[in-house]
Amino acid sequence: MYISDIDEAVSRIAAAPFVADEFPFDFIAAYDAPPATITRIRNGTQNASDIDGGVLWRQKLHLLVCDAGQINEALARLLGSRATATQKAKFLLATDGVEVAAHDIDAEDTIFFPFSELGNRFGFFLPLAGYSRYKAADDNPIDVKAANRLRRLYDALIAENPEWEGDAKRHAMNLFMTRIIFCMFAEDTGIIPEHLFARTIHDHGGHAGEEMVHVLTSIFTAMSIREGERGDMPRWATDFPWVNGGLFAGDIEVPRFSRTAFRTLTEAAGLRWNEINADIFGSMIQVIVDPAHRHETGMHYTSVPNILKVLDPLFLDELRTEASRPALADNSREKARLKALLTRLSKIRVFDPACGSGNFLVIAYQELRKIERQVLDRLRAITGHAPGIWSHIELHNFYGIEISDFAAETAKLSLWIAKFQMDRAHRDMFGSAPPSLPLTDSGNIHNGNALAQDWLGACPAPISVNHRQKMPNLATAVDAHGTEEVIDGEVETYIVGNPPYIGARKMNDVQKAEMRTVAQGYTNKWTNIDYVGGWFIRAMQYSETVPNVCFAFVATNSLCQGQQVPTLWPILLENSLAIRFAHRSFKWINNAPKKAGVICVVVGMDRVHGGARTLFDGNLRQEVSTINAYLLPLPNIYIDERTAALCELPPMDFGNMPLDNGNLLIEPAEIEDFQSDPVASTFVRPIVGSKEAIRSIDRYCLWIEDDRIAQALAIPEIDRRIEATRVFRAGSPRPQTRSKARTPYKFGEIRQRNADHIIVVPSASSERRPYLPVLYMPGETIVSNLAFMMFDAPLWTISLIASRMHLLWIEAVCGKLKTDYRYSNTLGWYTFPVPSMSQADYKRLESCAENILLARAEVGGSIAEQYDPNNMHQLLIDAHTANDEAVESLYSGRGFRSDGDRLGHLFRRYAKLTADERGQEVDPEFALGMEGAA
Repeated sequence: MYISDIDEAVSRIAAAPFVADEFPFDFIAAYDAPPATITRIRNGTQNASDIDGGVLWRQKLHLLVCDAGQINEALARLLGSRATATQKAKFLLATDGVEVAAHDIDAEDTIFFPFSELGNRFGFFLPLAGYSRYKAADDNPIDVKAANRLRRLYDALIAENPEWEGDAKRHAMNLFMTRIIFCMFAEDTGIIPEHLFARTIHDHGGHAGEEMVHVLTSIFTAMSIREGERGDMPRWATDFPWVNGGLFAGDIEVPRFSRTAFRTLTEAAGLRWNEINADIFGSMIQVIVDPAHRHETGMHYTSVPNILKVLDPLFLDELRTEASRPALADNSREKARLKALLTRLSKIRVFDPACGSGNFLVIAYQELRKIERQVLDRLRAITGHAPGIWSHIELHNFYGIEISDFAAETAKLSLWIAKFQMDRAHRDMFGSAPPSLPLTDSGNIHNGNALAQDWLGACPAPISVNHRQKMPNLATAVDAHGTEEVIDGEVETYIVGNPPYIGARKMNDVQKAEMRTVAQGYTNKWTNIDYVGGWFIRAMQYSETVPNVCFAFVATNSLCQGQQVPTLWPILLENSLAIRFAHRSFKWINNAPKKAGVICVVVGMDRVHGGARTLFDGNLRQEVSTINAYLLPLPNIYIDERTAALCELPPMDFGNMPLDNGNLLIEPAEIEDFQSDPVASTFVRPIVGSKEAIRSIDRYCLWIEDDRIAQALAIPEIDRRIEATRVFRAGSPRPQTRSKARTPYKFGEIRQRNADHIIVVPSASSERRPYLPVLYMPGETIVSNLAFMMFDAPLWTISLIASRMHLLWIEAVCGKLKTDYRYSNTLGWYTFPVPSMSQADYKRLESCAENILLARAEVGGSIAEQYDPNNMHQLLIDAHTANDEAVESLYSGRGFRSDGDRLGHLFRRYAKLTADERGQEVDPEFALGMEGAA
């Protein structure tokens, strides 16, 4: 159930006559309680309440309808109920149909409100439907309600005008919806007379049909023409002011209205549009025209803090610090300093080349206006009088590129609404503000494909006002007429955004073509780069032309991991760019139920070398001298795949791929049929991948050698499975798979060898475990392609793989699947820098490995159970502690103070070993810190 559905259902309950016996069941139905659950609660079989008349939805809600005026006493009874605790209720609700008292047990939050406002309070109870409850959802339900009403209006209009859903009318529909939104906002904020729009459509719209088309066309036309130039128009239309600003310019088209569409519009107009949040308004409205994205109605609730992870360290923190500096003793010098800061603020440009509905631009604008008010207030304290009404921060300094037409239009409207609200805040503080109308400024939002165009077309180089006069030390640009113009060197341009998350292997043909074009001349391995990498390259190109450019993007963390690092980052970091700040991996979570958060990083870059750089890791902030592409405080180095070990390590192979559509694999429930047949059982081998190895899951497979195929085919069940495998492979679109149909009794890819034992390393494992899983298994075990294997490898390899040194290396170099560790033999094992070891070292590590295996055997259970970070046995902790000490003593006689020291040492050792391999001297930067290494 989507948030908008919950909003509708709860609003209906609030608007309908209160029926005490039905309210509890209607309410829990609104929050997605299954019908069967409601029936059982209603008939008492699942109603665990211990209060007469109470209704308890287990682990969710304890509700009581009470007599008039008794809600305080009813809430107290719910709080004191034993069933509330034993059934783990999360919310309590008491009502008499006139008032409501509600309590969130986890948050220890209680609210009281009239029953008629229940629809406006639906956000308080969102966890009942699996959503996280955020403050914005409670305090400002108008955001969700606005999107819901507009969605219903859009659907009703499309139902009446199906031809408006196609490409030919899409822009017209988007512009129409934007104009409607403006009118509803304007009449609630005093921009136009109160209720003027709602009253006009009610009195003259005829409730449907061509009359509504005429009325809305007249209103929009009036707002596009100056008051004295309107000619022959209906008198009621002339009550609307001239708006300008482009919003009502150009063609005016209005779709036909059904009675449903009319009712929905009048209902939407009745909302309190003055209470919307401009910073999230765009993302709320954008989803109304795309049914596929309507489940994302709640995603904006966490967007503002994440957006500030980009904006704050890029430029806002520095400006806030400057605005808050202690005043100079000399008032004239302080006044000059503050005025210089205002000038700087006026010359800041913010450019989002994937702007969507404008959230980054809106928040940047709002924060800059807040800083400006602070500066103006300090100037007022010095001069003794209020500043003028005009802001130094203009919307035309905010640029965007957006591929979606409606999102681009919404971004313009969101920026204008933000300006109106900031002007009101300016008036409240200083007593004056510019007039709301006509609209005199708007953001520079361009509808287009950011990767398919030169960004200078959307955000041109800033030309000095004195551009006709040659000025020293300033870059130049050439205008459309070939005239050389001087770039204003005082303008600062900050490029920001959250470009699309599309993996390197998941791009469609159009996106691949875009990436090929963007990367042309830099690398022919562009297929290894995620789509978001194209924005980094475009920003780099832009900064080559325009001075004073810094940029920061949100990206999936895969961009700073694995094979993408040596592919993308040399393009950037060897082109005079440096990483200015970075947020290491964090979850960018939306508010949709059961929707996993994307694991992201934020990377900010500039062309200023030297000075402090800032590295964020969760709540930790570290000032460092450099940040490399792995987002570590180390010089630049790129770990590339190898087919042989850098050090003296045994070979590690990828497991065997069945390529069988499951036909050669045998589940535990099926194994008895094979084991009961003495011949069939000879073709069965245990098989492990990551899940089986970590969770000790028994699974089996058919393993048939060439010389025994006839004997295997004589067994009907085996013959059936082999034939099913043949059919599956023969029907594949891939030639390589079809070729394997000739030997359907074999795994598609075989790397298995005869061995006494196999050391198995799962390819993926949870980041919660303090050590990487590694297992010692019998040689008869088949290892699937979801794990890596070493045949008859010495025990000391277990000691290395199970060490913290190796875990840190894998985390940094191989990357992660979401937040899980992702292992690689070519990228993680063969590159692992290991010191030369003596026989005594080998024996010590073997002893440590044996102790780990013995501790596991004594503790019992699966790897998942043994390495549960909340319940790890002390015996196993001690074994690993001793192992870490032994491994780290190989690297450094003095030990390491932190994981940062460990990683720094590993990277420096890798740099030295690879330099030695090439017969070169190690970079002096990497030689630092190697002293004391074994």
